Amino acid sequence: MGSFILGRATAPGIASRAESAACDDAQAVLQEQLSIADENQSVVEARQGNSPEEEGKAEQALRTGAIAVTQNPDCFSASERATAQTYLDNWDKNAADAAAKCASAQTSLDRSVYCG
Repeated sequence: MGSFILGRATAPGIASRAESAACDDAQAVLQEQLSIADENQSVVEARQGNSPEEEGKAEQALRTGAIAVTQNPDCFSASERATAQTYLDNWDKNAADAAAKCASAQTSLDRSVYCG
């Protein structure tokens, strides 16, 4: 009797419902973050200029969405996972490049440009 109860607790139907709920949550996070990114990008475009605050919000929203994709690989297609991972890799590379430029800044003008 104990093995039957244990067997039913790990049956595919139960796991798939939990997995489906997790995927629904991950998809919702991704959609929410894409909406935030779109809204902030629209503000930047409407102003026809660089708005670092809105651009930063858009980038952070895209990064958060990409993290949701990479942390839930069973919920997204291979193409979506690859796109998300590429975005995160580029984000990390850009952050490392910016940190290196800041560290090597020689003048106060360089530091104001590269160190934010």
